[in-house]
Amino acid sequence: MAPDAVHATTTVTDAVVTARETSATREVFGGSTRVFAAEALALPTGLVTAAILARLFHPEGYGLFTLTMAIVAWLEWTLASLFGRAAVKLVADAPDWRPAGAVVLRTYAVAGLVGLAALWLAAGPLASLMHEPSLVRYLRVLALDVPLFMLAQAHQQVLVGTGQYARRATIAAFRWTGRMVLVLGLVYAGFSIDGALAGVVLASLVELIVARRAVRPSFRDASPEHARTMWTFALPLVAAALSLRLFDKLDLFVLKSLGASAATAGVYAAAQNLTIIPNLVALSVTTVLVSTLSRALRSADDAGARALARNALRGVLLLFPFAGVAAGASTELATFIYGRPFAATGPLLAVLIFAALAVVMISVASAILIAGGRPELAMVAAVPAAPLALVGHLAVIPRFGSTGAAAVTLVVAIIGALIAVVAVRRTWQLWPPLATAARAVVVTVVVAAAGVAWRTSGLTVGAELIALSVAACALLALLGELGPSERRFAVAAIRRPAE
Repeated sequence: MAPDAVHATTTVTDAVVTARETSATREVFGGSTRVFAAEALALPTGLVTAAILARLFHPEGYGLFTLTMAIVAWLEWTLASLFGRAAVKLVADAPDWRPAGAVVLRTYAVAGLVGLAALWLAAGPLASLMHEPSLVRYLRVLALDVPLFMLAQAHQQVLVGTGQYARRATIAAFRWTGRMVLVLGLVYAGFSIDGALAGVVLASLVELIVARRAVRPSFRDASPEHARTMWTFALPLVAAALSLRLFDKLDLFVLKSLGASAATAGVYAAAQNLTIIPNLVALSVTTVLVSTLSRALRSADDAGARALARNALRGVLLLFPFAGVAAGASTELATFIYGRPFAATGPLLAVLIFAALAVVMISVASAILIAGGRPELAMVAAVPAAPLALVGHLAVIPRFGSTGAAAVTLVVAIIGALIAVVAVRRTWQLWPPLATAARAVVVTVVVAAAGVAWRTSGLTVGAELIALSVAACALLALLGELGPSERRFAVAAIRRPAE
């Protein structure tokens, strides 16, 4: 072949590979943006709900409400995490999604009923452990939410596995808006904490109805082959999912079980609630990432898959400057949302926001490992989190209280993130970009220090957060992190997200 022809062929090949890399990245970015935008409704609706309930219930009552929500949410998301990524991969790999969707629906339905029974039976012992007798009734009211939540999640995983991200996003929008309206409506009707919990259950029923209109997996189409495939991926992840979900609320549970008051638990839970954005990022990105990577690898697009995996890790690093913004304004933000009695929430938030981002790194790295067919490495990365945290909390909380609990959570989350990144390196032969990490650290320190020095209160906290976020973006661009082509790509991906 002539040199010119070889050069032309190479150029065309490189262009095709680049196009595939861009296409895969755009699908995850666009799909995640759709899902995140819908899930981000949890931020305004959740903050409005929290601000009103904190003032109506006061720290003690709000502590009981958030403790109940934390226990049930931990159970729900633990059950969902046991099967979530395996379900998405099963549907994404299947030529026909219907048999795979039936397996997913059956599995989630059974798990939801088991969760309901377990929580109903465990309500008494949990109330005794937390030294709060009223928890028995609250937990049993909210236990009704578990099967509804699981059925709605099953439908959403089918949508993600088939690439229908827009419909998945619509369901989340109904959940968060419905929850706010129903919770506040029942509370203002005079039903207090019981009404708030009943509103959560009714919101999940609304979510399930909307999900059923978006996609209709059947209970009857399941095949033994698809069931075996799903359990092949799910079983190695059970221990990992249990560990991460327990780690998520272990600091609050240990703090309360060691004798902290309901008010102290309320202050700590308020700080956890303000780490919602990193949690939404993990929720929005990981299942979309598993779906897109699995389909890319199934079509032999290895170059696109590797580029996508590296960009996903890089994206997590670029979130740290925005965590620095929140940390710098943490006390002002907490008092603005919850009121002056929750001023102690601020220093806790400044630590827990970084721990939440480290958990996002664990989740993203685990998604990459699962898509690459190595769920056992995802397990190795996640399993140590809960045992290490438990040992740390038992040693530190009796002396340092809430501050010690937050510090232990951060240290263990960082350790888990490092293990997960090393596992990705072993499997995919790639690291998160070190230059990006260095720039992210510099910008995080700068904006956090600026936030501490900038004293604001009331509505001006919003202006501070916006100004420092813009400054973080500008600093990243000035340091060479975000080039013109990437900025154009981000705008285009947001305007034309993957369907």
